Amino acid sequence: MENIRNARVLLVEDSPFDAEIVLRQLQKAGYARDVLWVQSGEEALDYLLGMGHYADRDRRVNPEVIFLDLFLPKMGGFELLQLLKVYDWTKSIPVIMLTNSHEEMDMIDSLSQGVVSYIVKPLSQEGLQNALAALEHFQTPKHHLPV
Repeated sequence: MENIRNARVLLVEDSPFDAEIVLRQLQKAGYARDVLWVQSGEEALDYLLGMGHYADRDRRVNPEVIFLDLFLPKMGGFELLQLLKVYDWTKSIPVIMLTNSHEEMDMIDSLSQGVVSYIVKPLSQEGLQNALAALEHFQTPKHHLPV
């Protein structure tokens, strides 16, 4: 992905505490230019599809990376990840999975579903740097929601 420092980021995290840590770490690393924080998988899907509160958003402009909490209430991270793969304009957005899980199967399942990186919380600067380094080599086609 070219010019990752200017990437639009969608942070999907239900915990305000964890979201604040991610936002601070992104800011420290110089990647906090354009970050939208949503607190549920449903809200993320509404944003990405231009529905609900986000019906008026410019649907030609999508996030260039998604930081996704694995364990969200109602619609979990895996469920949202599967839905992202359905639409042409979302399936190519790189996803970095954030989780409290140290379970190897969660990591294997995440990576097999196409996530670019898997970070166990709390997010460290080193973990973020490793994930961002993986993104720099990721090539994404430009798709947008049909208007």
